[in-house]
Amino acid sequence: TYTLTGGELLDEDSVVVRLRLAVGDLNEIKRLIYLCTSINTSFLSLTSNHIRDMAGNFIVPVPDEMAVQATSYTPDMTSPKLDSFTLDLNSDLLILTFDETVNASTLSVPEISLHGNENG
Repeated sequence: TYTLTGGELLDEDSVVVRLRLAVGDLNEIKRLIYLCTSINTSFLSLTSNHIRDMAGNFIVPVPDEMAVQATSYTPDMTSPKLDSFTLDLNSDLLILTFDETVNASTLSVPEISLHGNENG
């Protein structure tokens, strides 16, 4: 289970509401390898405080034990991109920063090359 922390509402008043996930939430969902990896592991619950109708009535809650399964699921097919790196020769550290969560145990160190200029 993971509770979202934020996001951007993409729609006006409607029966369909789209939410762009916050980057932190998206990365945490990707890190949790048992959560939302297929339609069979994608369920949603929500409290009655989640949203109201146009008359001000709270939504009927969906408790954890009755979570609703996704009707559609699109897997992550976007490859992570190296955003930046830091080299600290005093601490013997190479710090790689990516644009999304990566599985650090899959890092192949012999595939990393350092260069003296951007042309290699």
